[in-house]
Amino acid sequence: MRDEIDVDVCPGYPVSWQAAALNTVLRGTLKPISGLLLRTDAGFVAASRLVALAGRVPLPLPAHVSVVQEEIGPCSGEWIRAGRLPGGGPESGGSGRSGADGGGAPWLDGSGAPGAGSRDGAGQRSGADGRNGQRSGSGGGHGLGDGSGGGARKRSGADGRSGTDGRSGTDGDLREGLDESRVVLYFHGGGYFLCSPATHRPITWRLSAAARCPVLAVDYRQGPVHTPAESLEDATAAYLCLLEWGYDPAQVLFAGDSAGGHLTLATLLALRDRGLPLPSAAVCLSPWADLTDVPRRVNRLLDPMIPAGRVGWLARRWTARLDPRDPLVSPVFGDYTGLPPLMIVTGSTEVLRDEGRRVAERARAHGVPVTYEEWRRMPHVFAILADLVPEARQVFRHIARFLTAVQNLPVQDLPVQDLAGPDLAVQVAAVQNLPVQNLPVQNLPVQDLPVQDLTGPDLAVQVAAVQDLPVQNLPIQAPAGPDLAVQDLPPRSGPAADRDTSVRPESGSAAA
Repeated sequence: MRDEIDVDVCPGYPVSWQAAALNTVLRGTLKPISGLLLRTDAGFVAASRLVALAGRVPLPLPAHVSVVQEEIGPCSGEWIRAGRLPGGGPESGGSGRSGADGGGAPWLDGSGAPGAGSRDGAGQRSGADGRNGQRSGSGGGHGLGDGSGGGARKRSGADGRSGTDGRSGTDGDLREGLDESRVVLYFHGGGYFLCSPATHRPITWRLSAAARCPVLAVDYRQGPVHTPAESLEDATAAYLCLLEWGYDPAQVLFAGDSAGGHLTLATLLALRDRGLPLPSAAVCLSPWADLTDVPRRVNRLLDPMIPAGRVGWLARRWTARLDPRDPLVSPVFGDYTGLPPLMIVTGSTEVLRDEGRRVAERARAHGVPVTYEEWRRMPHVFAILADLVPEARQVFRHIARFLTAVQNLPVQDLPVQDLAGPDLAVQVAAVQNLPVQNLPVQNLPVQDLPVQDLTGPDLAVQVAAVQDLPVQNLPIQAPAGPDLAVQDLPPRSGPAADRDTSVRPESGSAAA
């Protein structure tokens, strides 16, 4: 089973005319515009505001997709659900196959997708590790979970709130076929200063359909006001919120694109370093993983979308006064030991292609199974172009196949995490800066509780010592045993000490 996800794939689909035309348009518009704006702070702010205004324009969504806003710790986000089709059929077509021959979902891969047929297409293995050979695509289904749900707290639409597109988040048809006990935590891209969950709905709703579970897209803090370090805090807090809501870490998936792919990798490394439980898998689309100031010569002229020099300028801005080789700053230098399986998708002509390759190589060197896919002549984060480009719709079928393989992976094939540390509740408390003594101890057998030494002084004296109260101010109660000797009493201090301290005990009573 591990061999199914620890592979390099170069999908063999022919480049569609839509992709070729779009590459030409991007090369003549977006690339020169971004090259002009990302040179000064004023242009940086202008680009951020322009994209923010464009993000307010509502994107059309299919009738079977719902959007519900949610507060996630210190930030906000939105739940995306792609449930039952308007015609009443489940999104997988009911056959379990993801090809056109199996009644597959046309909303996912498109009727005009190249290579549509009985299989996902064949591709040569290339790659991140230099292996050669042939790998044929399989027609495996993309069903994940049985939709039975679990004990997880259902946050999205459970209180009757309506989605931002005007449809109710409580519609049963929108939930049917989705496993409510599972969730994808998504981090959008945009160089840490652009975009939002709303701009990335073409990805998130299709990801919900591919994973067959809800997607929670995080609206983390971004520049120009905030830094990637604050974005990392929000991402970690969002994951801890999911755990507090009752989600099992094994039922949580991470995904992100570009800077969101960077945030996905950094969050995994940060959680692992803190000893917290990790999600079951992660998907990175064109991750920006190297923020060092190195010349990017690969695909400098071939990339239709991103000017290589502007990537370096943005990296220098975010790494000012930081060590750019810190794994949380540049995950390409991280130690991936113990991390869950990864899927990394890049385009063959994009400037950031080699950063995805290097992450795949380094993760494999540390024992992590990685599916690395390099799509021919596809631009940066081409999955967001799924409404226009057939290849962008096809990639979600590949993601679905990866997630299915991860779910079926035997336990012995998963990377081993170090669980020898403190109790999980103590670790979570440390992250949230909560005193350990304030945590409730629940459902522990008496014999498992720590045994305190009760052979010392009286318990009241111990409590007084903890509360910094003088012992002499405590009330002295008569014990049930023999009379208390005078010498056993604590000595008095102050004016009362000059008075007669002799005690004449009476029969049957204790001296006081």
